[in-house]
Amino acid sequence: MIVIARERAPPLYLVCEVKKTNTMREVTMQLKFIGVNGSMGLEHGKSYIVKVFSKDGYIWVEIWFIKEKTKKLVPYESPQSFARNWG
Repeated sequence: MIVIARERAPPLYLVCEVKKTNTMREVTMQLKFIGVNGSMGLEHGKSYIVKVFSKDGYIWVEIWFIKEKTKKLVPYESPQSFARNWG
């Protein structure tokens, strides 16, 4: 279980799959987007299947769009910026 501490909100408890590759750890989970509606083509309040990993000093979120069978990569500079957009 992973706990993400968010400012002004209770901790977010996630049950997810963690996979370790040769160079990094990646976590696949379902999260709700709580950022601005339309940002990066995402809908506020909608849940997405995402893969989260750290690389080159960034937290990367790989978002799967199941109906379109596409994915998008979004970099975050800090855990705080990640937590402001995902809940």
